[in-house]
Amino acid sequence: MRPHPRIRKTIKWGGLVIAGLLSVAWVGSKWFFVGWSSPAGGFVYGGAGLICVATPLWTDAQAMSPQWRFERHSDSMRWWFHGRRWPLGHITYCPLWFPLLLVLIPTALAWRLDSLVTRRARLSLRPKDS
Repeated sequence: MRPHPRIRKTIKWGGLVIAGLLSVAWVGSKWFFVGWSSPAGGFVYGGAGLICVATPLWTDAQAMSPQWRFERHSDSMRWWFHGRRWPLGHITYCPLWFPLLLVLIPTALAWRLDSLVTRRARLSLRPKDS
């Protein structure tokens, strides 16, 4: 079953936009840190080429108000997955190239499929020589 042209074009152009935004975030994470901490003690941040997600790392008595952080940093880029576990929670690090790769694969396939469909349509419409 062939995908509908509208779905293919949505994947193609939407994937291109998302891949562009992820690329800018990945390059920008070399110099900038963006993070959010929740009142329950967990946090999410991006920086040094990573996305970090943490479950609560402290008890409710130590909970604080949610806050956003944006600052410059000089950490070197990190390129691989890793994590840490503590008695009260854990932290998982995911490199930003991984979600970029997950977006680029279906986007590239959609571009390829669209070019094949266009070429086949063009060749079949060509008048036959007699």
